[in-house]
Amino acid sequence: MSGGSFTQTGTTNRLIIGENGTGVLTISGTAAVENVGGTRISMAGGVGTLNLRGGTLTTPFIEGSGGVSLLNLN
Repeated sequence: MSGGSFTQTGTTNRLIIGENGTGVLTISGTAAVENVGGTRISMAGGVGTLNLRGGTLTTPFIEGSGGVSLLNLN
């Protein structure tokens, strides 16, 4: 995501990257991602990658959960 915005307002919902397969989320440029329920990189059996290359991520926490979790900060 290199521009625009994504907002997840449900406090019991997580933004999951790589739930049961491979998932990649790249935030760059002027993109704004707000997730009040937290961000989870991977679940059991999944591979998740979160790339922060600019933009804004607003979340109360970032966690890995059982799979392969990668967080790249640039």
